[in-house]
Amino acid sequence: MTSSIKSEAPAGPVRVLLIDDSPSLRQLCKGMLKPFGDIVVTGEADNGITGLDLVLKQKPDVILLDVEMPLMDGLTTLQHLMIHTPTPTIVFSSLSRRGTPRCFDAFKYGAVDFVFKPEFFQDSHQKALSQLLYQKVYEASRVNVDSVDPMQTVVHEKHEDAIDEGVVYFCEECGARCSLESSCLKNKKKIYCGQCGEELQPSQRDRYHRMGFITAIGTGRDGYFNLLQIIPNCRPDMGGALIVVIHDQADQVDSFARYLDSICEMRVRRGFDGLTIEGGKCYLLTGSEYCVISHRTGSYTFQIDDHCSTEMGYGIDLLMGTVRKYMKEHCAGVLFSVRSDDGIMGVGAIVESGGRGIVLSAERCLVKRTREPEIPAIRHETELVETIRKMHLSQKTSVVTA
Repeated sequence: MTSSIKSEAPAGPVRVLLIDDSPSLRQLCKGMLKPFGDIVVTGEADNGITGLDLVLKQKPDVILLDVEMPLMDGLTTLQHLMIHTPTPTIVFSSLSRRGTPRCFDAFKYGAVDFVFKPEFFQDSHQKALSQLLYQKVYEASRVNVDSVDPMQTVVHEKHEDAIDEGVVYFCEECGARCSLESSCLKNKKKIYCGQCGEELQPSQRDRYHRMGFITAIGTGRDGYFNLLQIIPNCRPDMGGALIVVIHDQADQVDSFARYLDSICEMRVRRGFDGLTIEGGKCYLLTGSEYCVISHRTGSYTFQIDDHCSTEMGYGIDLLMGTVRKYMKEHCAGVLFSVRSDDGIMGVGAIVESGGRGIVLSAERCLVKRTREPEIPAIRHETELVETIRKMHLSQKTSVVTA
């Protein structure tokens, strides 16, 4: 994976390339951006093949790309683009809304923003929409994007601090507890219940890991493309749990949880009141849910109150405040694209308790934070994944159910 650092907007006007098979849509976009002197549309293409050729010739700062096109559709164009000439790209679609699998596919392949055309362009308030499109283009121009190979797989080497401990299975047939050495798993030997003889077939996704560590991540609705570089690269065998708070609508977070669970090796679940938090899993919450964790009889659960009030604030701050309460130094707080100060206090509280505070560099965030925590920034998602992995593996212990 290669990178092209771009921590600020271009020195001159932001150069935009339009790739859309609709002449009227291209004309509308040009008209909406024309009032802004620091943005110029340098070229147009009506299909992905012509668009990729123009990218090589013009080297635009931002690309506006339609998904539904003849000859080469938008997602195929995006994949070629991000492999060879990574450029901040805003994807448009007339058929797929934000929060659909196609939308999340666009983020996975490297797009920084997604727009559903009917909602964005069929509105009488063109002046407000013009300002919104300008904001999206300007924010995209300041993002550092990397080449993304859709066929690339992440190979995790065993961390030197990982514990090669024995594991425990519970037979689903009779409930008996069955112990064996982890070497049996590595050698892929068949495992049978010592009580009833039933073959046990545990999967890595269903493995239960004790709660040795929690990483709480906070982001806004502009952080999906960051999360898609992080969560799919985390493995369940690193132990501990990931809890992600996203400032977005509940239906969007619901859809994202289902999408992540379908593509990740780690089990991804939507958090809800009373749900037990298990190691080796990832949980998603919305910023509007007043969620804390509670600890009873050796287990941790989510507690969500629609009318919660606390000095720690709401959303990200609230969750991180209770994570540090129970986990002490065995936790981390991570923060990236957020359009408010939510999370600043929470990350600080985790650091005060001996945990790890982390912010993703502004170069990788579509939305720049209004205020920066006084902690070093991690430059890239790959570095962040490795940091999370090392922290979790250092506290790992496992129990497996089958």
